[in-house]
Amino acid sequence: MEQIINQIKEYVPFAQLLSTIIAAVSVGFAAFGIFKTLRNNQRQTNSQIFLDCVKRYEKILEAFPPKVWLNRFNPIADVTEEVAGQTTMAVLRYLNLCSEEFYLKKQGYFSEYGIGGIWEEVLQDNLSTPLFVREWENLRVEFKFDKEFTDYVDSVQRKVIESLPAKTINLTLTNNEQIPAKQIDELSK
Repeated sequence: MEQIINQIKEYVPFAQLLSTIIAAVSVGFAAFGIFKTLRNNQRQTNSQIFLDCVKRYEKILEAFPPKVWLNRFNPIADVTEEVAGQTTMAVLRYLNLCSEEFYLKKQGYFSEYGIGGIWEEVLQDNLSTPLFVREWENLRVEFKFDKEFTDYVDSVQRKVIESLPAKTINLTLTNNEQIPAKQIDELSK
C-alpha cells in the first residue's frame, strides 16, 4: 500500500503541470474567442454605420436638382435662381454627412484602405467641383465649430483653386482672409 502511495506521489507534479498547461490553453482559447467576438462586433458596427451613411447619401442625392448634380464638374454650369436654394440645402446636407463621416474615420470606424479610402476619394472629387467650391464659400460658416473638417475642405479646395486659371471665385481661408480671384490666378502661375 505504501508503494502505491509513493507511486502516486511521483505522478502528482506531472499531474499538476499537465493541469496547469490545460488551464493555460483553455485561457488562450477563451481569449481568442473573446477577441474574435469583439472583432466581429466591430465589423458589424462599422457595416451598420456604413449602410446608414449610404442611405443618407442616397437621400441627399435625391434632394439635388438632377441637372445641378450631373453638371457639378462643369466649370461654366450655373445654378438657376429657381433651384439655388434647393441646391444650397442639398450641398449643406452633403457636407454635414461628410463632416460626420470625417469624424468617424478619425475615430477608426472607417479603415484607410477600405471604406474610408473610397469615401475620401469621392469626397475630394466632389469638393473639387466648381459647384462645391462656390457653395462652400457661403456654407463654411456652418462648420465653424468643426475646425479640422473646415481646414480639410479648405486644403482640398485650395489645391483646386490654385490650379485654375483666373476665375471669379474668392477663396475664404480659415482665418477669414479672402484671396481674390486675381491673386488666385497669380498663385496658379
